[in-house]
Amino acid sequence: MIDISSKKILATMDLGRGIPVEFKMRLSPDGRTLAIANTNLGQLNIIDLTVGFYVAASLTGFQNISDIAIDFTSRDLFVAEQLNNRLLIVDLLTRRLKGNSITLSGSPTVLAMSPASPIGFAQIPKTLQPIDTSTEKASTPISNADISVATLVGFDPDGANLYMTNPAGNLLQLDPASGKLIRNISAPLAANPPIFPRNSQPERGMWYEPARAGEGYAIEFNSLTRNLFFAGFTYDAAGKPAWFISTLKPSQTGSGYGGRLLSVTQQPNAAELDLGAISVVFSSSRRGTIQMPSGFGRRVIEIQRFPLSDGVVQFAQEGTQLQSGWYIAQSHPGTGYMVDVQSSMLFLAQFAYLPSGLPTWAVAVGPITNGHVVETRLQSFTAVARADGSLSTTISADGPFGITFNGPTAASLRFNDGTILPITRWREY
Repeated sequence: MIDISSKKILATMDLGRGIPVEFKMRLSPDGRTLAIANTNLGQLNIIDLTVGFYVAASLTGFQNISDIAIDFTSRDLFVAEQLNNRLLIVDLLTRRLKGNSITLSGSPTVLAMSPASPIGFAQIPKTLQPIDTSTEKASTPISNADISVATLVGFDPDGANLYMTNPAGNLLQLDPASGKLIRNISAPLAANPPIFPRNSQPERGMWYEPARAGEGYAIEFNSLTRNLFFAGFTYDAAGKPAWFISTLKPSQTGSGYGGRLLSVTQQPNAAELDLGAISVVFSSSRRGTIQMPSGFGRRVIEIQRFPLSDGVVQFAQEGTQLQSGWYIAQSHPGTGYMVDVQSSMLFLAQFAYLPSGLPTWAVAVGPITNGHVVETRLQSFTAVARADGSLSTTISADGPFGITFNGPTAASLRFNDGTILPITRWREY
């Protein structure tokens, strides 16, 4: 293991001997696990990176390993056995081989798993075999003239496109849902504009501007449509809670996301007020810049991911299946809930309405117990702007609040008055 900043070797490890030695190496999307396969010995080493450089498991007995890949949930590792025409599956939580395997229609040579969805592919001679990692099943092979002479490269960062190269040096861009060719980039590749999206894929969860603590921005990314759902909570001129929403689409130039910013009220009836054009550009998965519509006092807002503990944004704790994202209550149309899971903590932002129909919001944060329960308090605020632009906030409402998850994407909220409200993950944007 090498520290990139200092270029120093931090640790070394003997992964088995073979002459000649050939390794396949894959890092899990959550950055917790490194898998290294010694194809000569049929040995698979699973390295836990959360505790340094520790070999958590070493599995043997594999035959003719051609490639390995980790699914987008970082839960399963797929091992392609070339001569046996199958994929073996290793559970990265238990670090053991599962009893089932996926039978393919031919000899697999290369694997590619989407970093953002259950879609995966195994390349077999002249065809692609689609793999659904959620059901652990293979679908009907895809074959056409372009694929038959091309080599699988992999997915782009948001999983929206699949890429292959052919002997002529062309780069093929394919739709992973259908396997159809989107475009063929002729050689030389360097003479063409980059086709990989320049939009960094933002992390789902809560964002904020450090200089304006007391406001927040919920961002949800749809890896299939490549759209963003955006919600911001702030205060009106009187210091009372206010919020707005937008569905943002990627720009044609790949330089950001754009849409219309909406303010929603239910006074006396549900109505949307178009506040103008909004755009967001992300310089990384955890930093971005919002360009607000004209008429806002602050047109440019620099945002970053909001850390729930120790000042550092952390991945969900190993074994946690609760999903960060935007949730809705079917019985309360127009309201929404942003859930952000970090390490063993959960943050929830409620976007709702007062009995008068005016918008309001509240937040709750607390530790996750028993893997699916959060007991905390739901708080609302009012605010006054200081001379330096920062906010002085005061708690206006505070009461016991509970969240119980019934699965990765469904939960029940328990309010101070005893009301139980079911919510589910929403992705239709």
